[in-house]
Amino acid sequence: MFTPREKALVELLAAGHTDASAARRLGLSPRTVSYTVQSLMDRLEVENRFQLGLALGMLGLDKAMEGTTEDAIG
Repeated sequence: MFTPREKALVELLAAGHTDASAARRLGLSPRTVSYTVQSLMDRLEVENRFQLGLALGMLGLDKAMEGTTEDAIG
């Protein structure tokens, strides 16, 4: 349902990274990060990042994604 990049991004954002710092960590542009977040919001039918966090938590992705950042980075 979620790509390794999406999982790694969510993990970084949940840890308090900004779009810019998450982008640097993943080797992406800040624009790509914003696009990816918007794509997740659209798929989960939420209107803002707070709702996105709640939706991901309800899906249990907050626990399932632990450790995925290292996989996505390399």
